[in-house]
Amino acid sequence: MKIGSGNDEEGLAVAQQAHDWRLRRSDPAVRSDEAAFERWLTADPRHRRAFERAVAVDHVLAGLDRGMFDARLHETAADVRPQQHTPNPKPLRSPGLWAAAAAILICALALILRPYASEPQADAAPRVTERVLETGIGEIAQAVLEDGTQVTLGASTTLELTFSARTRTLQLRHGDALFDVAADADRPFTVAANNLRATALGTRFEVRHNGGVARVAVAEGIVEVTHPVMIGGRTSGITSQARLQAGQQVQADRRDGLAEAQSDSQHKIATWREARLDYLQAPLEEVLATANRYTPAELRLHDPEQRLVNATVSGSFKSNNIDNLIDSLPQILPVTVDRSMAGRVLVQAQPLR
Repeated sequence: MKIGSGNDEEGLAVAQQAHDWRLRRSDPAVRSDEAAFERWLTADPRHRRAFERAVAVDHVLAGLDRGMFDARLHETAADVRPQQHTPNPKPLRSPGLWAAAAAILICALALILRPYASEPQADAAPRVTERVLETGIGEIAQAVLEDGTQVTLGASTTLELTFSARTRTLQLRHGDALFDVAADADRPFTVAANNLRATALGTRFEVRHNGGVARVAVAEGIVEVTHPVMIGGRTSGITSQARLQAGQQVQADRRDGLAEAQSDSQHKIATWREARLDYLQAPLEEVLATANRYTPAELRLHDPEQRLVNATVSGSFKSNNIDNLIDSLPQILPVTVDRSMAGRVLVQAQPLR
């Protein structure tokens, strides 16, 4: 376990986000993303203060472009405001005026770079707690997090946690995890899996991340899922969203992004806890990545011609009998299985005739 506290780098990151939002909101083409801005603004009290500073700094710098001005710097940084300008401004010619302009510019930069750690903090240490949870091949484990949330980890799973006084953020690097979230209206609970983000407040849901595919399934409560819109296999500046209720699930991958949410009240989440791997039109790459977490032998897909890029698997398999899953693949897909290499199983497309 690693434990840290808030620092200047965190404050600089918040300031940068604030100025990014100011620039984006000045562009009519992107102002439609008001919902995302409001979420960012209310996620942390520092965000609103940082955005107000960013607007104030923009006004000051705009004054430099317009010419002669006068500004007063009060005790609090948020009180920097541009003064009224003359109807016909003239270029700054006096060295004294240039010095005043430079001084105000320095003050503006100070607003941007001011260490946020120097502000009074109502939530004293410990400010940030970092922790990594991991399981081995075929291992399933349970843990209680610092906030009281209960989490069950599937086999070969890595989960990174960063908890602060205002946020609860978790990164599922790979594997499966079931969360029974402790309610805390002041601290959003967000699980990230690659580009997918699942945010909940007091609920029970599962997140899976295997072979480039991320899945979210909800047992209780509501979970908001976001993922960038994918264009040509790359993330765009547009975000797609899905609001999941109990009995709903959704998936996202690197090629198509976030799919439509599916409703299935009979679907039982986290069946891997019962040594069962259930698939419904799951990409072959995801199935092999999941199977790799239950066997020391490496399952590898060899598909240089991309003939299996759309291959999917449906069925239920025992996680304690991965050999049965491997033997079933040639029966449901046009593939061959090569076990000739020690410690490796090669799955490849059948030869063309």
